[in-house]
Amino acid sequence: MSETVHSILDAEHEIEVQRAARALLARPLLAESRDPAEYALVRRHAKALRERLFDLAGYELAVHAGWARLRKRPIEHDSTRPLRFPPLSKHARRSTSGDRWPAFDRRRYVLLALACATLCRGVQQTTIRVLVEEVAGLASRSTSTAPETSGARSRR
Repeated sequence: MSETVHSILDAEHEIEVQRAARALLARPLLAESRDPAEYALVRRHAKALRERLFDLAGYELAVHAGWARLRKRPIEHDSTRPLRFPPLSKHARRSTSGDRWPAFDRRRYVLLALACATLCRGVQQTTIRVLVEEVAGLASRSTSTAPETSGARSRR
């Protein structure tokens, strides 16, 4: 019988932890004055929530008197690990570690930023052709990033 009681208690504990996690994900800043039941659940299961949310998604949980906050850890900027692009040949891609692929140069970073800016303009759907034309139009305004139409394949 004690085995049944333990399994029931474990299941109830798991349900409460899930409810607390859902409450935090729905509202990352919980105030005790506004959500007393959810705040009590989060406070009761803070240790389990810290471990799970950090392991699963990299979130940090801060629980203090009167409030609980879930936040994403900031990305650590590391200039020793630049963006990289794969080599052109299949053999080089398979035989070379990703850390040894060529790093982005200034031109590629600018083109990436222009592509992101073009995609953020609010158009819900686009084609690659339209994206390329818009990026080429933006890049042509800057002489350092103007697209090359007759360049080598690796620069396209």
